[in-house]
Amino acid sequence: MRKLSRPQSLNELAEIAIRNAIIEGQLKFGDHLSEARLSQMLGISKTPVREALVKMKAEGLIESDPKRGTYVFSVRPGDIDALCEAREVLELAAVRLGFERGREPLGVRLTAIVATMRKALDGDEFRVYQRLDADFHRTIVESAGNPYLEEAYAQISSKIATLRTRVHTMPDVMARSLVTHGKIAKLIVDDDLKALNALLSVHVRNTGRYAKKWLASQQEKAAAVETTS
Repeated sequence: MRKLSRPQSLNELAEIAIRNAIIEGQLKFGDHLSEARLSQMLGISKTPVREALVKMKAEGLIESDPKRGTYVFSVRPGDIDALCEAREVLELAAVRLGFERGREPLGVRLTAIVATMRKALDGDEFRVYQRLDADFHRTIVESAGNPYLEEAYAQISSKIATLRTRVHTMPDVMARSLVTHGKIAKLIVDDDLKALNALLSVHVRNTGRYAKKWLASQQEKAAAVETTS
């Protein structure tokens, strides 16, 4: 007999829907989040929405203030720097362990993901590309076989994905990203850990640099609107 798959709870479904809305930009940085409004939009009661918000607050995706209420996290240049520093530490540690414990299968998996990323980009399936980008880096982390590394990375992965979505709206960023991911996969296949570490580090730092550039452009647009209003 096959094991029965447990259907997802309303809490889990609410969490997925709200998380995706934040990551994909339907909910923007600093947007106010009303339990009543979200439950109405999702067609469910407020309880699973409340539970979902509590979980995402623990990850830092949601912030709350006695005066402002609950809202999508805000991002500042210093936050981007700190996030990228943590990401670089975790991914470099993970890729070193993954390299030692299963370099060949890791290279095969990442090469396959890059091929799918290329198809997604060629087909203008940008959301698919962004999810594959996240899968690529998650695969590196999981290759370490260390649950503590995975747990630490999971704590920041949604914020990384949220910034990635914004960065990918900038001209040619996804095309350059695809080239870099292909090079990372090839360096693993070619057994070149030194060059791999250097490239992965540059890649993570470039994401932070692009994110701060995107943030500055948004602040300039907001300032221009205030000036004309």
